[in-house]
Amino acid sequence: MMDAPNVNTLWGRLIVEELVRNGVKYFVISPGSRSAPLTAAVAQNDRAEAVICVDERGAAFHGLGIARGSGKPSAIITTSGTAVANLLPAVVEASVDHVPMILLSADRPPELRDAGANQTIDQLSLFGPYLRWKFDFPCPDDKIAAAMVLTTVDQAFAKAVSSGGPVQLNCLFREPLDLSTQAWDRSCLDGIKPWMDTSIPFTRYSPVVHVLSNEVCVECAKRIAETKGGLIIAGELRTEEDRTAVRAVVDTLQWPVYCDITSGLKLGFDSLNHLNYLHHLLQDPEAHRWFKVDSLVQFGGRMTSVTVRKFIRDARPKCYIMVDDHLDRVDPDHLLTHRLTTSPAHWWRDVKGILGQIKAHPDLQDLMSRNSQVQELITRRLNDPKNISEPKVARLVSEMIPEGHALFLANSMPIRDMDMFASKANASISVGANRGASGIDGTIATATGYCRGTGKPVTLIIGDLALVHDINSLSLVSELDDPLILVLLNNKGGGIFHFLPIADFKEVFNPYFDTPHEHDFSSAAKTFGLKYCKPEGENSFSGYYHAAMKSGESCIIEVETDREDNVALHREIDRSVMELILRDGTEA
Repeated sequence: MMDAPNVNTLWGRLIVEELVRNGVKYFVISPGSRSAPLTAAVAQNDRAEAVICVDERGAAFHGLGIARGSGKPSAIITTSGTAVANLLPAVVEASVDHVPMILLSADRPPELRDAGANQTIDQLSLFGPYLRWKFDFPCPDDKIAAAMVLTTVDQAFAKAVSSGGPVQLNCLFREPLDLSTQAWDRSCLDGIKPWMDTSIPFTRYSPVVHVLSNEVCVECAKRIAETKGGLIIAGELRTEEDRTAVRAVVDTLQWPVYCDITSGLKLGFDSLNHLNYLHHLLQDPEAHRWFKVDSLVQFGGRMTSVTVRKFIRDARPKCYIMVDDHLDRVDPDHLLTHRLTTSPAHWWRDVKGILGQIKAHPDLQDLMSRNSQVQELITRRLNDPKNISEPKVARLVSEMIPEGHALFLANSMPIRDMDMFASKANASISVGANRGASGIDGTIATATGYCRGTGKPVTLIIGDLALVHDINSLSLVSELDDPLILVLLNNKGGGIFHFLPIADFKEVFNPYFDTPHEHDFSSAAKTFGLKYCKPEGENSFSGYYHAAMKSGESCIIEVETDREDNVALHREIDRSVMELILRDGTEA
């Protein structure tokens, strides 16, 4: 620090070094002039890893993906003006889904604000309620103790991690913005000399641990013991510790469990109580007749399946316990009776020792029998080696993706199909998705960040419109240490809209909703230096996908499908499941 050529460089180095000491590894940088002191500090820090992304929107989503994959925030560095505004979509997603993110936005000095100066906007008001914390740094000044810079960075990091969301450090810089020499008073460093001799943060914040009172634990145990028909829901689970705890809960309670695809338990969880086809079973409007739910314990946040959510809404369980480690309300149907702010692992640690005699669900065997029948039916319906469909792609990937890989799912149909049609007979793998605000923007950028954050090869399943929306982020793929296998489901438009009532109104449906196109994605692959293939059927797809995993190289596998055929297949499966359920009910 002592050899910094000017005070701007000094503050840039202090900020970056303190973030590194707190555990930030990656700095995602979109080049710009005003942010030069921050960028130079990253370039000159041996422990900081830089990712260069020319598009600020993509940079923010890439940083979001890193945090999803690693559990630790990255830092996003931008110059001033609309560069900062481009961070908003990723900030919204991070805020709603409790993903830590640190924004380092460079800004003009105070005398240029509201003065018509170029590239100067109100950067502190951009993100509204979606920030956990924000701070407007003064311009670097040797009359301000350097310790202030360090403690502010420590506070920002602690807020991002403990609150689970984005924070903004707005960094004002006057010139010089380069590494030219300008004298500064080194006495501002007096308060941090001990810090300079260590490698630990100036202020170390202890982790926030939510502990439940004994009274709450006893109440939960009592309500569970009184339950006649219980159901367990696994929503998004962020750690293996939480997933292990939920497995133990399922084994102990002997209740049926429904695992959302984002839980990381949909695949590779071989519990006999795993209702992995509950969404299909609940197509029966009379499901409440043969599936009683008077108590429900949900771990993690919202579910992908609207059908499951509506079933719970109509069941109106007398006891509905949700366990998640933040205070935000995730209760769109206003049913929760117990909202416990702690992790699933901590909850199970506190409750398991005081559980009394548990009643298994009286209809468990019947439920699992129905589940097995649906599984066999879907397997038969999708068994067509000469053809390939979107549900079949989901099923094949769930069966073929190996241990040590990770999966990222785009919104719209890819995540829904994986949630509905995945096979549970596989290795347990990490699953990521942007389900906070559920937009299609930034999907490739987030997936590449997820690949970097997990340190694993990643399969991304994405639709054509989501790829077009973020196509410039393909430039990030070549910079990855691990391969990204991009499975593109190209139905030449907005396939999900064909499932909505608006599809019946042909006079407005095309092109305003289904957005048809004739884009050539092989050219996009060539532009960004990616291998490309286009399978014609199930066997062809399996061969290409297996070869891609074996090669260790990133690629695009484009699967061309038909939107109307896709809708027809989904509805045919739903009808067949209904016929199966009704026949089973008649025989009973």
